[in-house]
Parts: sequence; C-alpha cells; structure tokens
Amino acid sequence: MRPLLSIVIPTKNRYSTLINLVEKLLDWNSADYEVVVQDNSENNTPIKNFLLNYSNDPRLKYFHNINPVTVCQNAEDAIDNSIGEYVCFLGDDDGIIKQSLDVVKWMKENDVDSLNCKQGSYCWPEFRNKNYGKRKSLAGMLIYHSHNGDLYSQDAVSGLNSLLENGCLTLNGITRLYHGIVSRKTLNLLKEKTGTYFPGAIADMSSAVGLVFFAKKHYYLNFPLIISGASGASYAGNSGKKNNHTVFEHQPWFAKETLTQWSNKLPKRIVAQTVWPDSAMKALKKVGHADLISKISFSIIYAEYLSEFPEFAEEFELFLQLQYELEEIQAIKVQMNAHSKKIVRAKWRYWAKVYSIYFGINKFLNIERLDANTVGEALHKLESKVENERKTGNGHFYQILNS
Repeated sequence: MRPLLSIVIPTKNRYSTLINLVEKLLDWNSADYEVVVQDNSENNTPIKNFLLNYSNDPRLKYFHNINPVTVCQNAEDAIDNSIGEYVCFLGDDDGIIKQSLDVVKWMKENDVDSLNCKQGSYCWPEFRNKNYGKRKSLAGMLIYHSHNGDLYSQDAVSGLNSLLENGCLTLNGITRLYHGIVSRKTLNLLKEKTGTYFPGAIADMSSAVGLVFFAKKHYYLNFPLIISGASGASYAGNSGKKNNHTVFEHQPWFAKETLTQWSNKLPKRIVAQTVWPDSAMKALKKVGHADLISKISFSIIYAEYLSEFPEFAEEFELFLQLQYELEEIQAIKVQMNAHSKKIVRAKWRYWAKVYSIYFGINKFLNIERLDANTVGEALHKLESKVENERKTGNGHFYQILNS
C-alpha cells in the first residue's frame, strides 16, 4: 500500500540528532507514512544497532551510500527512494508533529499541491550563537510565535516576486519542499522540466523557487507543524559561531557548476548571502524564467553581506568597481545605506525577542517557549499541547483535526 506521506531525511555524520528524530517519528500510531533516511556518512557503524530495533517496521527505509555526493544529490536520492503521495523534506535535527498527517489528508481531499507553515525553532542544547552562553543562544528551547491555526490560500507567484525583491535571502510563505509539504505529482513536474528536484546549489531555496511554477494550489498554515532545528554541527550552528564562510573554491557538497557558473553580480564567497541568491537565479534559469532575475534586489544582498561580514569590506569595494560603473555604484550604495538601517532595526527586534525569553516576559511579545533536551522531547510537548487545545481551538487547523 502506498503511504500518504514520505518524510525524507538526507544525512551525513550526524547520528546523534538523526536517531532522536527517527525514534520520535516512528512512535506515531499510523501506518500511513514512511520515514526515508538517506545516509552519506563514511562509516555507518554507529547507527547499525539502532536500525536493528526497527528491522521489522516497514515505515522506516534506510539507504547508505558510502561514495561522497553533493548535498542536493543526497536529497535527490532520498526523494527517489520514497513513494508517498506527498513529501516532506527535513534535516536530521528538525522535526514534524504527528498531527501533520491529518493536514496531509486534508490536502489530498482538497487536491492541494503544496503547503507551507509558520515554523517553530528549536536550538539543541549544544547550539551556541557566536560567543553567547546557553540561555542567550536559546539552547534547549523550542520557540514559536502564537498562532491562530488558520489556513490561507496563496498565490505562489506573488510570493516569489516578494522573495526576489528582498534579495532571496530568506524563504517566505511560498512553496517549499524543505520544511514544507509538496505533492509527488508537483515534484515530478519540476523534475521533468529541469532534470532535478533541486535546480541550484542550495536545496531549500532552489526547490522552493522551482516549485512555484508547478504548484497550482498552494496554502499557508498559521501553525508550527514543522520545527526547524539548529544543532552544533548544522549549518545554522556553524553560522551562529561564525564558522560558515569559506574561500571561493570547489567544495565537495556543491556541484562543480555552482562555481563555474557563478553570477558576476555576487561576491565570490561561499556564504548564505551569496549562495541563496545564486541558487534562486539558477532555478529561475532552469525553469525558463530567467527574465525574473532582473527583479532581484542586489543592493539588499550586498547590505546583508557586509552587515554579516564587515571584514570583507575592502574586497567588496573592489568587487563593485570591477562589476559596475561609477554612477551605478553610487546608486547601489544609497540603496545599501537605506537597507542597512532596516538591518539594524531587525537585529534590535531579534535581541528584544531573545531578552524577552531570557527574562521570562516572552508572552508579552506573543512568543511561546517550551524547554526540551532533544527535538523528540520538543515534538512530544508540542503534540501534547495540540491535543489539549483541539477541543477549544477555532482555527482551520483544529477543524481539520476534529473532522
């Protein structure tokens, strides 16, 4: 019998978070889903005993490829090894609550192609933000904004325009496979057009931009079905410690074309502020919408880049001189200055959130906090909260659960 939902988890050398997540996912009281683990670790001995415990559980599918592949290829293999009608792509330190199955059933009944949701954020206990301590790093906490559980039909193309105008530096409410739910038929349309589910170097951004043109019925749920995790070994963890940038050279987790076809409008540094826009541009080209690249705000990208990495200022100045005329540079700097002020305000808002949690006044900012030692524990607590609220909740999410 074909499962309704495939939860695919590409992983490499991060068994401590992976095992905890898989254990939690397999405690759902349902046979209508599968968990597909695609492992590219050099040595999978540490997980073999764990797998023996689930050798008779058909819901768990484990694949190990010892040959090094790119991050996107590992994720591609995970999806190809899954068979569910809908797919959710998680990192090995993320999570999804069991009530999501009810939402996927609703999606199937209403022929919905994709769903995005307001996420929760979980920082594993070892996570540290730069040089801050455990509490200021929100380590061991699940944080999410208060929600009403409503569902909103969205025009994915309009969402894409907003994404481009903001420099493709963060995903908004558009279609997304990573931390979202997408129908198999929609994924297949993207692959038929581009030859891949991930038409760029970064899986989350490239698939989101690509899927926009194939998901005809898209919804956004104002509830944290999915938890975005940050562990010490993850990209988010390295970003928090400022260990997330490298020199511009071939990296084994990127396809060679990422660097050989790099846009001349982006500094040659491998950081989030460059690879995300690059992935968006590559996706637009592969789906036949290269004309939309002109809508990307590069001044926003540059402002965010220098805000995060001021040590690259001299190098960046040379980059501008090589790529733009003097009048263009002057106009770009005016726009960058305006955006820099917004960046400062955004950082103030972030730290206001952190300190509201630190001092226990987060309720005043409509922020919920649940303490947990693992993502499994965080998911359990959130699931229990949902069950306690399902009889009194009035949003669409609760209506779906009670139908």
